[in-house]
Amino acid sequence: MDAERILQRALSLARQPSSAPTANSEPMFCPRLDVARRTPRKAIVSAFEGKLGPAPLRDMTRFLEKPASAAEREASTFAGMMWKEQGNELFKKGSYVEARDAYLNSIRLLLSQPKAYDPTTVKGSNPAVTSLGEKDLWAEFLDVVACANNIAQSYSKEKNHMLSLQWLMEVHRMYDAFSIGKGGPHYKWNAIRIAIEEFTTTRMKAFLRQASIFNELGNSSAVASAALDAFTLVGNFQNDAILQLGEECDIERRLKKRHPDPEDISAITCRDAALQTRGVWNKLQVGKGNGHPPSRKGFSSVLWKGMYYVFGGLHGTSKAHCDGWVLNLRDLKQGWRKVPYPEIDFVYTRDTHRLALHGDKAYLFLGQPNVHVFNLRTETWSTIRTTMRGVRWATIFPGNRLESYACVVSGNTIYYFGGTDGTNRLGRNAIVALDLTTLQWELVSGKVEVNDDPTLPGVREHPVMWMDQGKLWITLGNANRQAEWLRSGDENGGAPIDHSYQDLWSYDLQTKQWVDERCSGNPPCLRTEVEYAFNKSWNRVIVHGGYCASLAFSGSSTWEGGTGFTYFGDTFAWNPETKRWSQVITRGFPTYRAAADLFTDEQTGRAYLFGGYTNTHYTPSSRNAAAQTFNDLWELCIEVPGSNFKESDFEVDERFSKLGPWKRCFTCGSVGRWLTCAGACRNTDRAAAFCGVECQKKGWKDHKELNKCRKV
Repeated sequence: MDAERILQRALSLARQPSSAPTANSEPMFCPRLDVARRTPRKAIVSAFEGKLGPAPLRDMTRFLEKPASAAEREASTFAGMMWKEQGNELFKKGSYVEARDAYLNSIRLLLSQPKAYDPTTVKGSNPAVTSLGEKDLWAEFLDVVACANNIAQSYSKEKNHMLSLQWLMEVHRMYDAFSIGKGGPHYKWNAIRIAIEEFTTTRMKAFLRQASIFNELGNSSAVASAALDAFTLVGNFQNDAILQLGEECDIERRLKKRHPDPEDISAITCRDAALQTRGVWNKLQVGKGNGHPPSRKGFSSVLWKGMYYVFGGLHGTSKAHCDGWVLNLRDLKQGWRKVPYPEIDFVYTRDTHRLALHGDKAYLFLGQPNVHVFNLRTETWSTIRTTMRGVRWATIFPGNRLESYACVVSGNTIYYFGGTDGTNRLGRNAIVALDLTTLQWELVSGKVEVNDDPTLPGVREHPVMWMDQGKLWITLGNANRQAEWLRSGDENGGAPIDHSYQDLWSYDLQTKQWVDERCSGNPPCLRTEVEYAFNKSWNRVIVHGGYCASLAFSGSSTWEGGTGFTYFGDTFAWNPETKRWSQVITRGFPTYRAAADLFTDEQTGRAYLFGGYTNTHYTPSSRNAAAQTFNDLWELCIEVPGSNFKESDFEVDERFSKLGPWKRCFTCGSVGRWLTCAGACRNTDRAAAFCGVECQKKGWKDHKELNKCRKV
């Protein structure tokens, strides 16, 4: 009997069912992967003895690099399984480098690829993994993701957080690729669930390992998000292994934390330079000038030659501002002064319309052919008439409306991405461009209508977008499923809770190609309505704050049972050279907020934050309104070349750090809504706070000597 016939006989003993059971909504136990499939492995090795002599695993692997028959291709799958087993043995012995080599060999053979799997070189969804989904080869897929999970764990054992996170994120990419291969809707919120225990436990373990690493790094929002993702996978399964992992999520404790949590922030240290960056938030004092702009969120703004202009926005959740203000950032003592506001129909006096700066003019687009133009030299408004190239206007901008979009300028063209229009509330993934020379629009890429095309970024509003090296970069934002649900039910992706994103995409303006990039490093968790800016002096994209509708918070003292959402106060930086996120570690921070403006002065390299809002059920306030808006001004410095970062600022006495709406007691160090000292220090950056009369009595003498405070 020749080798091929022996192989066919051996393989026939170990074939898996052609399809796996699908999870349903009823409580259920899902079977484990059939361990009996391991029994014919010795027979497979024996099949090669007549062809190769005694066949050690490496010789067998070389023989299978170019499988000539279907039987040999199936044999390569079993060789991959054996490499995985060898990797497990090496891992148990602590031989992590050798174990990784075995796991990489396993993945290569299971995917029938000529080269080792490298997450840094894979673009988008891996076709080989997608093919496993198309062929319903779920058993082989589970071996692949188990190997990837184990590679991540081996790096974690060596305290290499960066590479461990890279492989854990790759596990989730593999699940997405397998889901695409399985067909059906490709919306990110429609995850494929197969009723095989390992299909759930492997991904839960990946999420929990991410949470563990993020916890070491002090990235509390990513901890809570990963733990919640793992906990959600429990669903209706009743398996002991799945339920045990659900308990390990410790979800009740995780959801009681704010991000950052004022109780924990002083304990966070910079222990990994590749994943953490030190920074400082300083609140700036502005002169009285000719008044002060009322607090607001979602406003339009532009910075030109040190002059910062603000227009419109919302106060609270409904009151619209119809005003304009300007502040000289080079001389804050001058204070704010008023400037004209454009003549806009009240129906368009909303928030989340961005200004695009080109030369000495700023362009305000609302979705209509008439674009409003602000002349920054004369501080006057005018309009220009634009047209659509090739198609009717309503084809691209139905309802004559567009809001909650992102825009950037490149050359003489303004590029707009995402947002919502007059016909769908879920969001868009189209890039449209306005040529300022011809005043004509065109659809560059993507689709206007709601779609689930996996080769495009998910439909969204409030995206983050910047321009670098001839590419448009897209991340974060949300699909407004709740608004679409209220409008049309669940027909077009509507649901009671929005879906926020954590992906990263690039669009090459020359090749006109989208790439689903790897989101690596220590990233912000899924969120929307974030403040962001690309600081070219620092060569960093800065992201701060934001909001997430799907990450609940249970620690509210003003709302029974907590809230179904979270506002953030953390800061992150993305390095275009390494394509890696790092968290900015600060000792203090502005109040948790979303829909603010983070902007940079390209002439000085300085970064500022203005405005925004939060929910008073999430962040305690003396006000009765549900939403609290801000009109404060902050400056951010981070430890990179070109920044004004100072070691002394970072090491400031933590008793005077601003912790959002909370203060730290000067005497005992507890955090709460304590009263500030009424002495001479009150309006300085070293104003002391005390949690009660006893601490005030105990600490007054030290405070008086340290800060030269006196009664006034």
